[in-house]
Amino acid sequence: MFIDHKDFPTPHAGQLEARRHLRQRVSASVEIQSAAFGHFEGRLLELSTGGCRVATPAQFAPGTPVTIAIAGAHPIPAIVVWSRGKRCGLRFGAIDYQAIIDQLLELLSR
Repeated sequence: MFIDHKDFPTPHAGQLEARRHLRQRVSASVEIQSAAFGHFEGRLLELSTGGCRVATPAQFAPGTPVTIAIAGAHPIPAIVVWSRGKRCGLRFGAIDYQAIIDQLLELLSR
């Protein structure tokens, strides 16, 4: 499933490093899909209701729309807000994903 990202606002410089939500360290395989770069397997490293940090074989530019998915959970649209080497920070869309994040954390704690 690919999610249309046209409704995402483009992050401005002040948002690129701002972290609004406390993140929880996790370690799980994640699928990352981008219209511009295709489909990649990556590693979910941190997760919060507002975004996540992932390790991926591709280097994404800030502002790139992506979709992430973990087996057994709904795909989540996100925007790359920072990228350093093979790691990047993603911000989830304006929708409140608390229930989905709770489900992911439950799946990862098993």
